[in-house]
This record gives sequence, structure tokens and C-alpha cells, in this order.
Amino acid sequence: MEFGLLGPIAIWHEGRQLALGSAQRRCVLAMLLLQPGQVVPMQRLREALWPGRHVPGTARNAIQGCVSQLRSTLAADPAIRLVHRQPGYLLDVDPQQIDLCRFRDLVAAAKETADDQAQAELLGRALSHWRGEPLAGVEDSTITAAVRSALTDERLDAEEQWVEARLRLGHHREVTGELTVLVAAHPLRERLRGLHMLALFQSGRHAEALRAFADARSVLVDELGIEPGPELQRLQQRILAADRTLLKSPQPREPLAPVPRQLPAPPGLLAGRDEELAALRAAVAGPRGTGVVTVEGAAGTGKTALSVHFGHESADAFPDGQLHLDLHGHTGPGPLPGAEALARLLRGLGRPPAPGATSEQELGAAYRSALVGKRMLILLDDARDADQVLPLLPGAAGCLVLVTGRAGLAAVDAGLRLRPAPLAEPAALAILAHWAGADRVAAEPAAAAAIVAACTGLPLALRIAGARLAARPGLPISALTSRLTDPHRRLDELRAGSHSVRAAFSASLRVLDAGDEADRLAARAFRHAGDGTVPGMSAADTHAAAERLVDHHLLEPAGPGRYRMPELLRLYAAELGGAVPLAEPPPESPEGPR
Repeated sequence: MEFGLLGPIAIWHEGRQLALGSAQRRCVLAMLLLQPGQVVPMQRLREALWPGRHVPGTARNAIQGCVSQLRSTLAADPAIRLVHRQPGYLLDVDPQQIDLCRFRDLVAAAKETADDQAQAELLGRALSHWRGEPLAGVEDSTITAAVRSALTDERLDAEEQWVEARLRLGHHREVTGELTVLVAAHPLRERLRGLHMLALFQSGRHAEALRAFADARSVLVDELGIEPGPELQRLQQRILAADRTLLKSPQPREPLAPVPRQLPAPPGLLAGRDEELAALRAAVAGPRGTGVVTVEGAAGTGKTALSVHFGHESADAFPDGQLHLDLHGHTGPGPLPGAEALARLLRGLGRPPAPGATSEQELGAAYRSALVGKRMLILLDDARDADQVLPLLPGAAGCLVLVTGRAGLAAVDAGLRLRPAPLAEPAALAILAHWAGADRVAAEPAAAAAIVAACTGLPLALRIAGARLAARPGLPISALTSRLTDPHRRLDELRAGSHSVRAAFSASLRVLDAGDEADRLAARAFRHAGDGTVPGMSAADTHAAAERLVDHHLLEPAGPGRYRMPELLRLYAAELGGAVPLAEPPPESPEGPR
């Protein structure tokens, strides 16, 4: 749900504007939205509703009626509460759901940056929240008139800052017409008059700049009986002297760098992930549409496929582009170092690191600055843990970060946490049919169901089985079924090209082998899970190891003090039998669609 004060009072929910009813109800809502999370006294509501008039004896009942109706309207968003708190009412709502708060945050961010381009972009975004006269539709009172006047001043201040930033960028010809309109609407604002004169002078229209000063002086003298202020007079003298230091060398906007669209190709078919996609869509459609989402789970569960699919689907929601970075938490030579990760992200933004900039701190500051004012999707794929992710998060709102990983993401402050589960049979059959062919699956339904069961709903295993069938169009499905149902051959069969279920599991185990003592103990326990004994381990150590395996999605809890191991992982553990893992060169990306 979103709220509008910078124009007609409005509420939007799921893209639809809700009816608000009477002017009194709009006034009560406006007073509450102006102070989100704070108690608005009943007396203030009375003064706003009955300006300069006798307050009727039924005032309290009228206000309570407005509050009751507003509660009914707000019930569509259970996170919002309108509660009675002495001596009035409090609206418990995220300020970022209110256009005025978002406007102020963007203006504040613009003041904090020294980058003229970023400042101009931020102020432009801030001003885009305005839809007309603030608090439109609310009757004038001493309170509402004062608020309306103050908000109008905030808007004009932001417009003046926006024009100044664009003048510093050399865009005087673009802003001259806008300033002409602003000056006509606000003839007594000397700052606007000065900016108008400066834009005209920088555009080579010196006589018009001097005429603009004469117009300003005439208005001020006629209406207020005062001369222009010293700053405006100094500007006139410098224009008369043709002061070349006022001239801004024309600096047309740099050619826009191509909007980065770095996501990998979308997966061939994403099935069985309707709930996860709905949650992601809701996150983007919310009032901020930004933040961090973690997608964590075992190897091969389709974490990357889900994230990439959503990224392509939601491209229009991120006009400044999409970045994709493989952090190699479980693949390749090892986790991508922080400095290298930041350097790659900066290059993706079209702002390669400055020569000599190699420290993670310096690169991180440049990366966060480059993201100010942008609305982007950033996919950080295959993270080793939270420590690898945290330096790569933007410093300000505006971007949505999707982080995929197999473990260790609980320390990332995420607004949404997804854990894709194994696929149910209908979705698993759909994936098999996509790869092997719907006609073949329909012709041998029992054999296809047996393959799906052997793959235990693991998207990676299903993709591999389907790819193997696709490579042999004349092979009956039942021929592969007989091999996959043999537990001694199943992992050998679940390999196609660079994709291997065994290699995906092995990559997770290698992370434990390279970890601390507790991780190595957990890896040892996993290798003995197939025979049910772990030599030399106490009960406490065994429990600790099991919990660590749960953290890395190599084991699942099955009740207090009880655990279960998914079938394919159990086959892999039994295969290891306490020995060093089978020698199989790790492919660059063993999971395929993680």
C-alpha cells in the first residue's frame, strides 16, 4: 500500500487507487500521514477539520467515524495499524510508503553527494513524486494552509537545487525554458530569478539576462517596495562586465553508457516455483521495491534458475539495468575476493576502478556511490557466506539484491528469505517433458514417473536426465529408468556434459573440508553417514556435526534430535564410505541451474 500527500490525498493498493470518501476523511488521513508513527492529538484533528468555526459537540464522534472508515480501507495491508493512543491517534506505517517521506529522503541523499550528475538524478527522482498541489482535496485551515505552504517551499527548494546541479553540468539551454515557467509562477523568489539570469547568460543571451534583472527589480519594487538583494545585484554587475568566470563551458551529457543487462539466459522452463515467484513479485511491488532477498538451499535445487527467471521477468521494474556476478562460493578456483568482485561490479556499471584503486574499502565506496539514485537488480550468485556478500550491498535504497548460496546467509539482513524445496511430481514431470519431449513422456508415463522418483525432485537431476534422453531421441525412457533405479549406478548416470549431481555434492563437501575444525568434523561425519558410524566421535560431537551439516543443507532435521538425509545425498555418502571423495574434476559450474 502507498500513500500520496504531494497532490490529491490518495491511497494505492496493488496498483489500484482506493476510494477515500469525504473531505473530512481525507483531512484526518493527511494529518496522520504527516506524522507517521507519532500520536496526532485530537485537538489538532479538530482544528484541521473545523477551521475558524465553532467546533460542534459531535466532533469526537465525527473523528471516530472517519477513523473507523479509514481502518476498513487500511485493512487491505495487515502491516498498517491505525490505533488509539492518548491524546489522539497513531498511524503505524512504514514512512517509505508515503510519497512525502520518499521525496525528503531523496533530497537528503542529493545533499550528501558531491557528484553533480548523481545529485541531479536524485533530485529529479524526488520531484517525480509530485502530482500537483500538496494536500489537494483537503479544506483550508490554519494548519493545512501552513503545511501546504511549507511543502510548496520544500518543492521549490528542491527545484532550485535541481536546476543548479544541471547548470553545473553545463545544461543551461535545457533549463532556461523551465526557469522561465518557474519565475512566472513565483516572481518574488530571488534565487529563481538569479538562476534564470545565469542560464540566459551562459546560453549567450546576455541582453535577455539583463532584461530579466530589470523585470525582477520592477516586480520587487512595485509589489514589496524593496530593491533586489545584494546577491542578485552582484550577479547583474558581473553580467554587465561580461564576467567570463560565469560562463560554464558547454558540457553536454556524456553519451549514456549502455544499460547493463548481465543476467544469463533464462532457464528453459521454471516449474513448481509459483509461491517463490509470488513472494518476489510482492517484494518488488511493495512501496520500496528494494532491499535484499536471499535464496538458500542445497546443491541443485534451482536457486540460480529461480533468480534468473525472476530477473528477466521483472526487467521493466529496474530501468537502470541488471548486474550479475558469480561469486564462485562453491565452483571454480575458490571464492571471488572482495576487491575483485567490486572491481567487476564497477566495470558492469560503466565506471571501471580508478588506476591504483585496489583496496576493498576504496572500491566499495566507489561502488556504493555509483549506485546512488539508480534502480537496479543485482544478482550475487553462489555466495560462500555472508562475509562475502556484505561488502557488495548498496549503501542506499533503490536496488534489489538477490543473493544465492548453499549456506551461511542467515547473517545477511534480508527482507525476504527463500529456500526452494524439491519439486512435487507434476512440476518434476513438466521439467522432464520439457527436455525429453512431451510425447515421449506421455507414451511411457510409468517410466517417466520412475525417473522423476529417482531424481527425488531435484531440478539439477531432472535436467540431466532430460538432457540425456534428448541426446538419444530413439531411446525408450524405460532404458534410462532401469539404470537410474539401480542405486549403485544412479550417480554415474546423473551426469551430462559439465553438469553432474555428484560434482555438485562434492563442491559442498569441499567447502566443509576447507573450513574450521567444526566444519571438518562435519565433513568426516558425512563421509561415514552411509555406514551409520563415525569412529572416535562422541555423542556431543556427532550432534554438533549433524547441526553443521543441516546448516550446509547436507542433512535435514526430522524432529528433535533426529535427522534425515535426502536419497541422492545418502547415495553419495554411502559411495564415499569413509574414503576420500571419488576423483572427478570439478566442472566450472557443476550445478547448472543452482
